[in-house]
Amino acid sequence: MQHYTWHDEGDGSTGKGTSRSLIDEALGHFTGIEQRGYVCVITHDALEVCGGRGEKPKEQWSNLEGSKFAFVDDFTANAQRPLDNALLRQISGGNALSASRKGKSERAFTFFGKLVLMVNGIWKGDQQPKGSDIRRYGGSTFSVRYMNDPSGPNEMQKDAEFKHRMAELLPEFFFVLRVYWLCHTPHAAADQILPEPPSTAALVQQLIGSVAERLDDAHTEAFIADKLVDYALGAEKPSSRDEICKAFDDWLRGKRITASNDEIKTALARKLRYKAAAPVAARGNRGRTTVNVYQLEKGGRFVTQTLRPQGAMALG
Repeated sequence: MQHYTWHDEGDGSTGKGTSRSLIDEALGHFTGIEQRGYVCVITHDALEVCGGRGEKPKEQWSNLEGSKFAFVDDFTANAQRPLDNALLRQISGGNALSASRKGKSERAFTFFGKLVLMVNGIWKGDQQPKGSDIRRYGGSTFSVRYMNDPSGPNEMQKDAEFKHRMAELLPEFFFVLRVYWLCHTPHAAADQILPEPPSTAALVQQLIGSVAERLDDAHTEAFIADKLVDYALGAEKPSSRDEICKAFDDWLRGKRITASNDEIKTALARKLRYKAAAPVAARGNRGRTTVNVYQLEKGGRFVTQTLRPQGAMALG
């Protein structure tokens, strides 16, 4: 089973939405309640890495159970919001999924259909794809833009009646759709699935090399040098662990690096010591107070760290 990428260079108006709506009209839309067709639409955030910012909207996954085509509808590639490679592997690999509709009990099922990623630009995964992942990659580049007033070399006149004329040919279109569907069912050991559009090989190579940069120790060391300073006794309370983790997350996002909250804590723990309820004598407190802090080893002793005041610059 494959997942497909319908890709353009990032400007849209290339016919991806028209192609999707024709398949939707031919097979019918599926919502699991009123509409019982074979095509569903899910959003980008249902497939992206959570990054510690909440749960994926799993209710959308329940529509996969009854669908033959699932479209991730026209999202823009964003290095700060990579797709979850493990989840793509789980869906396209025929693994068991579980989801529940509002007010319903959770159901386990397997998705026997095609997942189509409709993206402006080249989407990024959160990790390097494995061999089995690459065999499941497929898709096509939509390189021609359809404009009201075309002027560029890859632009053509938009045809407002195209969808209407195609709708009159739905029986023939449905036959072509069935052939496309059946011919693109790969065997487990297949390296290529034919027939493929001419642009597929080039697109797959782009997808293989398009991995979001991951957090490593060099990033952690750079953040500590750039954003943390020794806490001075008597000053305001030092920054808490949560505040430093949030600042590290913001710092990474500014560099287009994605990491979950757990990954951030693990990275900081390799360079700093976490001390719970550390007593500090902070300005504005009559006595001593306690804060969950990070400490950095310096000269055989651990020194509490705090975020550098805004506007202050690191020396050296």
